[in-house]
Amino acid sequence: MKKIIILTISLIFLCTGCTYSEINDLAIANSVGIDYEDGIYTITLQIMDLNTENNRSSNIEENTLMYVGKGNSIPTAIRNISLKYPNTVYLGHLELMVIGKGMVEYNIEKTFDYFMRSPEARSETYLLISTKYKANEILDTNNENKESFPTKDIITTIENSTKRNGRINEVSMEDFIATNLKKGIDPIVPVIKESKNPNKDFKNTKIIGMSVFKNNKPIDILDDKAIIAYNIINNNYQDIIINTKYKDDKASIILINPKNSFKVKVNDNKLNIYININTDAYLVDGNNIEITDDKTLKILEDSLNTELKKYVDSLINFSKISKTDILGVKNKIYKFYTNKYDLYKDSNVYESANIIVNTNAKLFRYGNSNTGNYGGHNE
Repeated sequence: MKKIIILTISLIFLCTGCTYSEINDLAIANSVGIDYEDGIYTITLQIMDLNTENNRSSNIEENTLMYVGKGNSIPTAIRNISLKYPNTVYLGHLELMVIGKGMVEYNIEKTFDYFMRSPEARSETYLLISTKYKANEILDTNNENKESFPTKDIITTIENSTKRNGRINEVSMEDFIATNLKKGIDPIVPVIKESKNPNKDFKNTKIIGMSVFKNNKPIDILDDKAIIAYNIINNNYQDIIINTKYKDDKASIILINPKNSFKVKVNDNKLNIYININTDAYLVDGNNIEITDDKTLKILEDSLNTELKKYVDSLINFSKISKTDILGVKNKIYKFYTNKYDLYKDSNVYESANIIVNTNAKLFRYGNSNTGNYGGHNE
């Protein structure tokens, strides 16, 4: 983090010709919280404290300040921060945006106008929403312990979970806006929760899942199987663990090397959705299951593919019930069958379509293909 800050300051020097004194007058924000209530916006900024007198710790998050401003618009609220604090707000290092319950319920789309039009704001900043809390409640420090909101830890959690957990996706402000503007697809956003223990002596901030949006409103949070299926179908993973069974034993299997596909075809006004899961896998925990035996390997592989089918079914059922389309079936219709789009744009395509799901996960006998230590597929 220190290196990032030094680089940021260097870039500011190079790009703007600022002196050190001018840099020291900047309030460099790495997190922003946005709330809305009764026509008033509240902006909460976590500011890096670059004051050399205060900044003695190697952990920059121990040297952060909270700036809060209110106004009848987002830019006014940010400008009003200067009425309380002497430093000029700089958004060029913004890494995280948290949108609170009131703003989510009001209109999430209105959040982004200022940040997209501001030449200094980073559109790549990660986006989180809260459906139960104000962003200020989540971002604000614990006054008793003087702890700051763990921006770096949250970002690391998002990135690692996307690659290796499957329950979270990296979604930037730019990603959300781009998806929201497309025809026939509903965006998803990570949901963050803040809670305190009964003694209120520490805060526990965590990401609890992904919420789907429709018409700029949150509809529901996807269950674990549904969001994992979404990531599998879209090849959004490096490795994901799937738990299944072999007879009465539990087996944990890692999926790797995704080669999955998702296709939509319209023939004679009949909609067909093809979901093909083609991935390699290897056993990581199975109570001494002997997969060197061909019969055992085949049984375990069949169990894995059956379980994967359940994951996909969970996503399809969620889409049917919520009448949402995070896979973008309608978007594919719009792209490849434009003249048919009006037939499907207002329909629940997951109810009317013929959905064909093929799962073809191949288990290695041992080891994994990343290290080259494997004995071939069960073929």
